[in-house]
Amino acid sequence: MNETVDVNFRQVFSDLVEQWHRETGFLSNSQKIVDHPCYRTLIAMGWKVVPLIIEELEKGPDFWFDALEEITGERVMIAPKEEGNLKIISAKWVALAYEKGWVEKRKTPACLSGPQGD
Repeated sequence: MNETVDVNFRQVFSDLVEQWHRETGFLSNSQKIVDHPCYRTLIAMGWKVVPLIIEELEKGPDFWFDALEEITGERVMIAPKEEGNLKIISAKWVALAYEKGWVEKRKTPACLSGPQGD
């Protein structure tokens, strides 16, 4: 699954993410955020976007969990006290991606360092 992502594909991904953030950044309803057409397009792009989504999570928490579940068929275990904590859930997805070999393990990203209770 750890294929090299070409520059054009990365740009399409970045453009879709930017539009998704611009058009959903003000929303509080997570279902509306993940139902956005750009988000659905990213999911439709399949496994090739997984390394790019993990890169995004390494930079900081975001609503990528539904996309990762749909594309990979995996789920991360979330304790009741962790529900809604994007930082913890993001860190769990990044750790799973490293464990499964979806991406190469890099220097400890921000989401895996420091306190997880934000």
